[in-house]
Formats: sequence, structure tokens, C-alpha cells
Amino acid sequence: QTLTLGGNTTGDISLMPRNGSGNVGIDTTSPQNTLDVSGYLSFGSTSTFRKTATKGILLDVGTGANDLEFLTATAGNGYGFKLHGSGADGTLRLSRRSNSTTWSDFIGFTDFGTMGIGTITPTALLDVAGAASVGGQLTFRSGTAQIQSTAGQTLTLGGSTTGNIA
Repeated sequence: QTLTLGGNTTGDISLMPRNGSGNVGIDTTSPQNTLDVSGYLSFGSTSTFRKTATKGILLDVGTGANDLEFLTATAGNGYGFKLHGSGADGTLRLSRRSNSTTWSDFIGFTDFGTMGIGTITPTALLDVAGAASVGGQLTFRSGTAQIQSTAGQTLTLGGSTTGNIA
């Protein structure tokens, strides 16, 4: 037997007993999952989580803090990642914290299609600030292949741990 609350003006809340499906539905009388919501989920007054016809699944956090955080601790020191936008420069940033309450940006995506690792202001399609390692072949596909340093810095090819350079 199903207990249904609601009606024409309030939407439906359907509770299925354990000997049935055990499913709970909000705004549906035939829930297909453990919790089946037909409509938006709201968090506070401006944030919603919903499925849209044109965008798939959309998390709209409104006009406040536009952050999506994954945390091991919500208060005090903890570890986590945060995806957030910056209205100042239009970048989408991935930040981290490590046994701290302080966030550090470490990957940035600009509205020009560039990506920075270790920098939030990339100057090329892929800009790595710091050491990089390639585990396979590095291929230059088109144009004139160049390996260069900037601002008169020394460029070193080879070293005590490399193979022969041909």
C-alpha cells in the first residue's frame, strides 16, 4: 500500500512501504529510485540542482559564492578540492587545501580556452608553471618545432639521468 500526500496544488509525496519498492517520491506517485524527485532541489534561497532539457544536470549556486567544494572536514583543518569561478578575470579555477583552512588555486581555465597548471594566468593553450614530466613520446604536430627558454634563461638538454640526445 502507498501513502500519498498532496494533490493538485501541493505536488505529490509518495512513500512506499518496505514490502513494496521502498522508494520515496517527491512530486511523483511512481518513484523509480530510493529517492525520486520530479523538479528542482533547492538549497537556501538561490541554489538549485536540477535536470534541464538543454544542459543535462545543472547545479546553479546563484549569485553568492559560486563554489563547489569536496571536503574531508567542514570546519577547521582539512583536505579538499574546490571548483569556483572568478568574476574578476573570468577564470574557472580548481583549488586545494591540505590539512589547512586556506585554499590555494592550482589549475585555471580561462575564457580564451587556455589552461594553466600551477598558474591561474596561462599565457599559452597549456601553461605549466613548474616541472613537467612526459612518460611517453612528445610530438610536435605542425608548424616549426621549437624548444626554447624565455627571458634569456639557460636551456639544458640532457643530464646525468637522461639517455643520449640525437
